[in-house]
Amino acid sequence: MTDPLYVPRINNNDDEVLLVSLQVANGDAVQAGQAVAEIESEKATVVVEAETDGYVVGISGIEGEMVTVGAVLIWIGETPQSQVPDDAGKGDTGPSTRTRPTAGAMALLRKHDLSESAVPVSGNRMQVGDVEAYLSQNPPAGAVPAAAAGLSDPPAAAGRPAPLSAYEAAMMQSVLWHGREAVPTYLEAAYDETPWQEFAQSFRDEEGLLSSPLVPLIAYQLVRYVLAKPGLNSTISDGQRFLYDAVNLGFTVDFGDKLFLPVIHDAQNMTAREFVDAFGRLHRAAMRGCLQPEEMKGATVAISSMARWPVLRHMPILPAHVSLMVAHSAPNDGCCVLGATYDHRVLDGAAAFQAVHSLTKPDGEAIRKTNQT
Repeated sequence: MTDPLYVPRINNNDDEVLLVSLQVANGDAVQAGQAVAEIESEKATVVVEAETDGYVVGISGIEGEMVTVGAVLIWIGETPQSQVPDDAGKGDTGPSTRTRPTAGAMALLRKHDLSESAVPVSGNRMQVGDVEAYLSQNPPAGAVPAAAAGLSDPPAAAGRPAPLSAYEAAMMQSVLWHGREAVPTYLEAAYDETPWQEFAQSFRDEEGLLSSPLVPLIAYQLVRYVLAKPGLNSTISDGQRFLYDAVNLGFTVDFGDKLFLPVIHDAQNMTAREFVDAFGRLHRAAMRGCLQPEEMKGATVAISSMARWPVLRHMPILPAHVSLMVAHSAPNDGCCVLGATYDHRVLDGAAAFQAVHSLTKPDGEAIRKTNQT
């Protein structure tokens, strides 16, 4: 028996993804859960894992080239002699929308009252970039010139353009939202981290953990505080406040030369131990490069720790539609700085400071109470 391993869909707007690398070759033995390839869309890089034990008996993709979502990437057989089906590659991979614009491109078309036929397409499917390129050459009546819109002039020094990777493009989108949509402001408070260190060590001993969960516990206390202050767990959408139903905690993890933001969903329903375990699981997945797209979406509040580098203070960029991101830094002669970047459209300085101040010392009784429920 030979099983197909399909190219997964990373996001709804991409019907093709880049095959960045293959970690296996024909004849290799693989185990379920083993990384076999890495693919990249416009917004994320994802590791593809084998779904069954067996042997690689066929590879359809070529490194550095685009592959179709839903197509067979690798065939895995029970033995090295297993055969790829004769009709492999001839079947339908499912409903295709490759000739239709992406959702983002369609929204731009409608916004500017453009027909699909008017916009030249650079690939198999119309992308946002195609519409933007058309608009740059054919600006709508009354459009604001690029300079007035805040776009920079071309560089004065000689050089050459280089395409952004999916990771770099995603980072740019976050930075653009931070700069164009939010009204980011920063504040910080000095505090003694000793009580937190002692509490985290006692929690480690009580729960039989291998390491001190200091940052996860600070993050969990942030979740409990936000749960009691719903205004912190909101954003601005269509000119009004948008209150989130759940508290989804995002936290930063550095892996190689990249920084990821895994998200713990429905954190308000977790005990402290459940939250610490979820934090650790996502952290390990990020370090292995195995985070799934849904595990990096939907943050409603966030925390960034740079204590391991060590950084004495930093001002995080707000992820899109996150109104509060706490900054945890390394101690300096016994004193630490706990800061926060916040969206001033949603929060005033008093609310942001109260949130930061609530984290300067552990609320051990409340944390242990939730751990017992």
